[in-house]
Amino acid sequence: MRRTVLTIVLFAALAAPAQAAPPAKVSLTACVPAERVAQFEARMGAVKDAARLRMKFTLQVRQDDQAVYHRLAAPGFRSWTTAGKGKTSWVFTRRVEGLLGPARYRAVVRFQ
Repeated sequence: MRRTVLTIVLFAALAAPAQAAPPAKVSLTACVPAERVAQFEARMGAVKDAARLRMKFTLQVRQDDQAVYHRLAAPGFRSWTTAGKGKTSWVFTRRVEGLLGPARYRAVVRFQ
């Protein structure tokens, strides 16, 4: 019997300068290996003098025979998403389906 293993790793990166960095958090909110599904949530706090809050999710994968992570195309990942005008904080979720194992996955989120 072949065993499928999915490992999820989370990262956050800030696109704003360090002195203007908002409180930001990325978490895994759902992981169902049997269904090959993962869901990531990013939270962004207020940014002084910001006109709009933006996030960009990137999904990356590293298979057992690979030394480094590689970007993986997934619907809704790799493009900027913008919060509504006037938002002072924001929570956004991305779900990915059809993950393959054995592999390690991670979400990199850039905040702006």
